[in-house]
Order: sequence, then structure tokens, then C-alpha cells
Amino acid sequence: MAKFKFQLEGLLKLREFKEDQLRNQMGEIVKKMNDVKDEILQLHSSIDEAYRSQEKALHKSDAARTAHFFDYFIRGNRQQLKDKEALLFSLQKKYDKKSQELAVAMGEVKVMNKLKEKQLDLFKKAIEKKEQDAIDEIVIMRSIREEKVL
Repeated sequence: MAKFKFQLEGLLKLREFKEDQLRNQMGEIVKKMNDVKDEILQLHSSIDEAYRSQEKALHKSDAARTAHFFDYFIRGNRQQLKDKEALLFSLQKKYDKKSQELAVAMGEVKVMNKLKEKQLDLFKKAIEKKEQDAIDEIVIMRSIREEKVL
């Protein structure tokens, strides 16, 4: 009996590979987004800690010298915070774009799988028809032999 071979199997494999690649890329983006979110939280806590330290330092005698340090430190952290939030925004955009690409790739794979199923069904029907034709031929041959014997 002949074995079913999907003619577009190579194309299907390529589309599945592309889908897997997009999933992996989206996973990497999510990891980066989580890292950036952690860094943002760390910067927020650093700024809060700097404010608490500044409050303590203002009660000491050399407050003028340390006030500049805290001001620069807080400004720097706020700038880093803005940069991280911009990076998070761009990563979110990238994630959204990959999500749309993944939806298209999944659709393409689904179409190819449906086509493969249809061709497999047609193949099975053709095999069944051949088997039925062979059975019919055997029955006809028997009936002809029986008529000759009688």
C-alpha cells in the first residue's frame, strides 16, 4: 500500500519553525521586560532611600555638602528611571508587534495543517476506492467462474 506524502511538508515545517522562532523571541522580550521592571522598582527604592538618607543628613552640621550629593544622585536616578520606562515602552511595542506576527504565523500553520488533513482524507478515500474496486473485481470473477461451472 502506498504511503501518504504531503507535497507541501517542507513549507509546513518552515512555517512551524518560524512560529517557534517568534515564540522564542517573544519569551526573550518578556524576560527583558521583567528585568527592566525589576530595575525600575530598584530605582524607585533607591530614590526613596536617598530621600530618607537626605533627611537624616540634613540634621547634621555638614548638610550643605551632602545636600548637593543627594540632589545629583536623585536626579541621576530619575533620569535612569525615565530611560528604563522608555525602554520598557519600546519593549512592549516590540512584544505587541511580535504578537501580531505570531498570530499571522499561527494562521498560516493552521491553513497548512487543514490542507494536509484534506489531502490525507482524499488519499484515504482513493485507497478505499481501490480496495473496493479490487473486492468488486474478485466478486465478479467468482460469479463468472461459478456460472461456467454450472
